[in-house]
This record gives sequence, C-alpha cells and structure tokens, in this order.
Amino acid sequence: MTEYKEVKPVTECVAPELPAREEGLCEPLIKGDAAATMVGGAARSKGGDAANEFNKTLREVRQETKGLNRKDVVPFLGTDAELVEAYEKHQEWQRVNQLDDARYVPEPFRKRQLRLTSAGELLDADVPPRETMLWPWFKVGDAAMIYAPAGLGKSFLTLTIAMAVAGGGAIKGLNWRVEKPVRVLFVDGEMPTPDLRERMKTILDGGWIEGLDVEALRRNFSLFARLGQPDDDGFVDLANAEHHKIIGSHAAKAGVELVIFDNLSTLTESMEDENNSVQFRVINGFISKLKRRGISVIVVHHANKEGFAYRGSSAIAVIYDSIVQLGKLSADEDDGEATRFRLSFEKSRAKRTPETASRVVSMESFGYAIADGVERDEKLASVVRIVKAGEHKRLSKRNAEAAFGLNALTIWKKVLIGLDKELIEADEVRAMFSCPPADVKAALHRADLRASGAEDDEESDF
Repeated sequence: MTEYKEVKPVTECVAPELPAREEGLCEPLIKGDAAATMVGGAARSKGGDAANEFNKTLREVRQETKGLNRKDVVPFLGTDAELVEAYEKHQEWQRVNQLDDARYVPEPFRKRQLRLTSAGELLDADVPPRETMLWPWFKVGDAAMIYAPAGLGKSFLTLTIAMAVAGGGAIKGLNWRVEKPVRVLFVDGEMPTPDLRERMKTILDGGWIEGLDVEALRRNFSLFARLGQPDDDGFVDLANAEHHKIIGSHAAKAGVELVIFDNLSTLTESMEDENNSVQFRVINGFISKLKRRGISVIVVHHANKEGFAYRGSSAIAVIYDSIVQLGKLSADEDDGEATRFRLSFEKSRAKRTPETASRVVSMESFGYAIADGVERDEKLASVVRIVKAGEHKRLSKRNAEAAFGLNALTIWKKVLIGLDKELIEADEVRAMFSCPPADVKAALHRADLRASGAEDDEESDF
C-alpha cells in the first residue's frame, strides 16, 4: 500500500491572513491572460526594479497555473503585493514540507507531467505481474460492477465476496478463491445494520466460504453503513467530489485494498439523471484514482426495467475491468423453490475459465450451487441444433415458428439461454432471424462483448 504523509492543510500554511471570498480560499490563483487584469496595472505603475520583480513573479505564477480548467480557478481578493507575498509563501511552504509528490501540491499549482514510455523500455522493464485478489477473474487494482434486477441476490453475492476477500477461502459452488486476505471497506447505502449482521451470520453458519479464517475476517472487514450512522445528516455521495475524501482518507489510513459500494443508486443522491454520461465522469474519475493507488473497487448496481442491461448511461461501463450480470431465468429453468439466477460475465479482462462461464446459480442454505439443466431441456437442445445447422436465413416470426415447431415466445427464451450459456453464437442468431426482440438484441450485445474481450478504458480524472 502507498503510504501518505501527514501535512498541514494549505489554508494553514499559505497567507491565512489574506482576505478571501470564503474561508479556505486564500491561495493566489490566476489563469492565463487574466493575470494582467489582476496585477498588471499596479506593476507598471511602480516602475524600475519593483516592476521587474512583479513581472518576474507574475510569469512564474502564470507558468505554474498554465492549462488549468477555469472551474479550478477562484478569484484572489487581496492587493498586488499580497498576491506576490502569498505566492512566495506557497513556494516556501512547498520547500519546507519537501513535497516532491505532486499529490501534495495544492491543485492550482500542480504541474501535470506526462510520462512517455518506448516499446523498448516497456519490454525491458522489470514489472511484476499483478496479483489476483479473487481467482480467477478479479486482480489487485481492478474495478468491477455487479448488477441485477431487485431481489435476485446481488447484495448477498457481493457481501459473500467481501467476506471471502477479508477472510480468505473459496466461495462454495462458484469456486472463486482468495489466497491472501486483505482489508475490505464495505460502503452500504440502504440495508439496516441488523439485516447485514443476519446475512453475515447466514454465510458463516452455512459454511458458504470454505477455508474462511474468521479471525482475519473480524480484523479486515469494515462496514460503513448509511443506516448505522448516529444521525440522519446525509451520507456519502459518490457524485460529489468532496465526499471522495472521506472514502480515500479512510482507505489510506486503514490500509484498505478493496472498497465495495452497495449500491450506486443509493450512494449518488446528487445525481439528477443516470442517463447523462457527463455526470458519471466524477464517479469514474474517483474509481480511476482508487485504481491508480492500487485499491480495488466493486460497485453494485440495478438492472433496467427490462432486466437485460444495467440502468443508466453506457458511460458507466468504461472504467470497469469486469461486469457481472445476475439475470432472471425463464419459467422452464426456475423451479420456484430457491433464489436462482443466471450469472454471466458481460465484460472480463481475465482469461476465460469454467468458473467464469455463464451458469445458472442457486442460493441454498449451504451456499451457492450450480444448477445444470441443459440436458433436461429438450426444447433448448432442439433450438440450439437448428440454429447451429444454419439451414434457415432471415426468418420472420411466422417462418421461425414453422421451422422450430414452437411458438415465438418459447423460441426467444431458448435463444436467450443458448446465448448466455454460449451454446450458440451471436452471428448465427443474426443470420437466422430477421427481427429479434429487444431482449435478444441485448443478449447479442453481451455475447459480442464476451467475444471481443477487453474494451478500451476511458479513465477520467478530476
């Protein structure tokens, strides 16, 4: 884990006596040509050495603040002399505190230096491989999203993952394993604390995690719950950049290596529109910052009304290394006796293994179990056989019913299962049917994501 120095806030070190619009805004901040309107006139009126000194300092300030976004610049209300004095005090404060790392420099004076690496340097570099946090699909520094419709068990699965990472062991049935327990911070936005405790006891008493070190779990697992707070004065808002400091500060001090947010809807109160990609830049920027510090992230989210995709803008997905969907089952697959769902990886940078294949999962009293119902489903076998044969092209709804000997609703259900289980390919389905319904189109999109592997990350900073 990266260690962070304890330093005084800039407001305690840089000209605190200067006038400002509000408390804390006392650094000298100017941008580009706007500097001329702030100090230029006074500098010219002084003449001689004084003018030269002002101009020299002004050039330094302009160079330090070059390229800043306008939103990062606040007006300085002091005199010209106080501006120069404050800047010089900032330089001295930076020298005294030996702030070599850019993270410790106040944002308005931060220099952004981009590092270029040649192919030769990259190939010759002694770069150790990243460790796996949750085998086989989640590595140290990864970010993942788990989404599902309400009531399918996404929070239960995420809590099980959190306990396994904190205490080590293997999640029964899924065979996802943790070799090295690490500290976990679980941020919950909706569950009452007694309910969370009851779920943890269910997982422990039922032996859902084989080889779990309970003492390590007790040390490594931290809960930060909305309904566990002493008052109702608000909670963490991931859409508010100021609130990121709460999570980042605790993670750094406690040595947290995995942060889980459950769930995105209850932890983004200030977000006005989930379909607005711009509003997700702040959240994605925060996740990106945690990843750069070596802190892994799992975010729980809701499915849309149809249940076949996550809710909100597609910009949500770009920051994640893995996207896991818990999908509803068809009537043929759901026995109604236990909570069951189809677990699918829509996106994964990890190597494909049987543990990451699309599977029907059942939540039992003893943990998770894999429900294998393919062989018993004769209709599914028939649909898969006909699709794979490829003898029919661009079938309409009526022609499809004649070719398969089934009604259209049953055909689409079996096609969905075949795609999710990777029994048939997306191109085969597109070639056979002229106009598949929306849920099949969504399944085709997921199949394309699996086939293409990793998507390009669009990391955002703030």
